[in-house]
Amino acid sequence: MAGTPSRPFSVDLFRSLLTTKAVGRAITYVDNTTSTMDLAAIMAKEGAASGSIAMAESQTNGVGRGNGRIWSSPPLHNLYTTFIIRPNSMTDAVKINLGMGLAIAKTARRFGAAKAGVKWPNDVWIEEKKLCGILTNSDSNREQGLVLMVGIGTNINEEMRLNPNPDVARSAISMSDCIGKPVDREAFLAAMCEEIEVMLGQSQDQVVGEYRKYDVLTGKDCLVMPRKLENSVDHYGAIYLGIDDSGQLRVRVDGALKLLSFEEVSVRPRVSAPLPESK
Repeated sequence: MAGTPSRPFSVDLFRSLLTTKAVGRAITYVDNTTSTMDLAAIMAKEGAASGSIAMAESQTNGVGRGNGRIWSSPPLHNLYTTFIIRPNSMTDAVKINLGMGLAIAKTARRFGAAKAGVKWPNDVWIEEKKLCGILTNSDSNREQGLVLMVGIGTNINEEMRLNPNPDVARSAISMSDCIGKPVDREAFLAAMCEEIEVMLGQSQDQVVGEYRKYDVLTGKDCLVMPRKLENSVDHYGAIYLGIDDSGQLRVRVDGALKLLSFEEVSVRPRVSAPLPESK
């Protein structure tokens, strides 16, 4: 049945399915780690090539977006990866931050999740439930230049309604939940690498244009959450207008246009009684 545990990830099978020139060609796989972000940071300092992957079967301290959030990481079901990307410029880095979620949404559609889309800044959603979360850290030094560590947690074969965390059980979805059958993790990761490599070769204008087509919130009422999700006193309602050419989010608050950056806020569709459009 969908959601049943699968076998351990096979690096050899993954490599046999890979068609990319660079992305995924170097992969470090471990049974367990604190976080693939920690593993990738070590790899990056040791000079890992752009496109390298740090992957674990499970994590004891997977990192979620926001202060102190943990990414649920049971073994044998899902994909816990961090991609090391070495952008050519800060503009390239902005494109990558947007484009990684777009690449995973495209991959999900290839595997039958026809409604997979992106939720700003870089989550992947299916019907208002999270399939994939993405967190980007950066580092820069004179010897190696700018490096991005893009942590990606993708729910593949876990039956999410059975997750012991009630918030996760309520708000998350897996590929097998969506299409009703297990998905081969090696094939999904290989396809992810293909889509990421295509995205890396595109211009920012191309990525922004495609992102807009996959954006699941455009035109909807949304809840803007500055700082931490828990600080509900700071939340306010807005109309979600989509991203501008630089990747910032445009919202309408009290009839006025407001621009939001990745670092400032999270957004969610409003599902309960409307809040006022401003604080």
